[in-house]
Amino acid sequence: MLKNIITDHRDILDGEYCLNVRFWQKNEDFNPENELCDTICIFSDIENIMRAVSFKLPVVIYAKDKLEDYPVISHTYLVESPGDITEEYLTKVYNRFYGISNIVMSTERLIIREITISDLPALYEVYSDITITQYMEGLYEDYREEEEFTKAYIENMYGFYDYGLWMVEDKKTGNVIGRAGLSNRVIDDENYIELGYVISKPMQRKGYAYEASLAILDYAKNVLKKEKVVICTDKDNLPSIALAHKLGFDSVCNTVCDGHEYLIMVCML
Repeated sequence: MLKNIITDHRDILDGEYCLNVRFWQKNEDFNPENELCDTICIFSDIENIMRAVSFKLPVVIYAKDKLEDYPVISHTYLVESPGDITEEYLTKVYNRFYGISNIVMSTERLIIREITISDLPALYEVYSDITITQYMEGLYEDYREEEEFTKAYIENMYGFYDYGLWMVEDKKTGNVIGRAGLSNRVIDDENYIELGYVISKPMQRKGYAYEASLAILDYAKNVLKKEKVVICTDKDNLPSIALAHKLGFDSVCNTVCDGHEYLIMVCML
């Protein structure tokens, strides 16, 4: 659990956090027993950044100088204003670094949360029925490839956009029953936010996809401040089209991608 912040910038000391905040002197040595537990670093000095990374600590780079002055470092986050460094933001960064799932929202029956590497066996189980991939891509056959893809997805998609495809968990059982969320999609050279969802075969026809999607659309409107969301579905995927209409999507046009004809549906939020 995140308890401590160490920083080398005075601006951070003025933030309102329910956490212990300590100023870090340049070239100060890390004490592994006292400093590494439950701690996140907020550094501007490149030497401090690199030393924290070498100690395998979660790092937020506070870019007080030009962005191009800072190297691209895997598993670090970059912000330009102290106002962006909230306790909620820091907790998300900390959790992602240590493989703890961030809960995004909940409904009457579901918890919708970020994926972690430990979710992959359950996700493979969701995709194990061949009908699941009739109208969508499946997972990598090689588990290690899917693991590497998921690590990059957590770092880049969640880290940069703060949204993506999330796990759908049954509140009652704690089991993963699918995933749903928002993706960036280019359709006919236009950028869109796309709603996607998949529910495991045994849990279909119980209203879970509708319940999850309705909550995600509300999140897109009220939290992400999006004005519209699209669904791009195979023209023969009648259950998906019916669900989209129930959610308030209207059919707009058809498009062809990789030899398949897709129906573009839009929901104005």
